[in-house]
Amino acid sequence: MNILIVDDHETNLKLISLLLQKSYEEMRIDTAENGKIAVAKSRKKDYDLILMDINMPVMDGITATALIKDKKLQQNIVGITADNQQRIDELFGQSLFDHIVQKPLTTEIFANEILPLIEDRYLLQS
Repeated sequence: MNILIVDDHETNLKLISLLLQKSYEEMRIDTAENGKIAVAKSRKKDYDLILMDINMPVMDGITATALIKDKKLQQNIVGITADNQQRIDELFGQSLFDHIVQKPLTTEIFANEILPLIEDRYLLQS
């Protein structure tokens, strides 16, 4: 399974990568520091899931997600944001993201929201 983690904070990239690797040793993880890099990587490689920070410099996650989904309609992208619930509802209502997770990411949120999405995706591939 290939996963791309997109976040402008190196600590978040490392934390999410570590949590994923602890759960799935066979998982292949790539990272990107902004949406522009994520778009470029997604055009070169197929990802089973992209975990996309919504607020980033250079190119935000909303723009990046729209560009990725323009080329790969079936791409599964989870938005990760510290935005308030109203903004999350607006984003999810646009059907741009397949799911949205609110920051700060805790091990509980990771276990209850992100891992089940990966499990669903992983089981569909098996």
